This record gives sequence, structure tokens and C-alpha cells, in this order.
Amino acid sequence: PHAQVSALDINPLALRYTAINAALAGISNVSVEPSDLLYGVTGTFDLIVANPPYMLDLNARTYRHGGGALGAELSLRIVEQ
Repeated sequence: PHAQVSALDINPLALRYTAINAALAGISNVSVEPSDLLYGVTGTFDLIVANPPYMLDLNARTYRHGGGALGAELSLRIVEQ
């Protein structure tokens, strides 16, 4: 309950659902912000959890496309950032 949680996503619908779920759960320590991985995010973090899409999307939509057959491109971006 004392943690400060930053919920980041590139998908506006995912952010909306996150905000709704946090409100329904009565959780007030979650900030919901649009971001492409950690682009534009400042501060220090004790823990970073990522759940990116590890799939190919024929339309290469940013919020679905994991890059490469095994999602390696996106995985490398996460580690680099």
C-alpha cells in the first residue's frame, strides 16, 4: 500500500482499463500514463514489470506487434531502456 505504481502503455484502451480497474479496486497509488516503453519516464524504480506482446501482427500495430518471430526486437528495446 505504500508503493507508488506507474502503469505505462502505448495502447490508450489498455490505459483506460487500467485506470478503471484501479478505481474499482479502490487503489489510489497508481498513476496511469501513456508511454512507449520508458520513453519520457523519469525517476528511479525498485521493480519494473513488462508484459509486452510477443507476437506478430500482420498490420504491425504498435500495441500488438512484438517484432520478429519471437518478439526479440521488442525484448531488446526493453532491456536497453
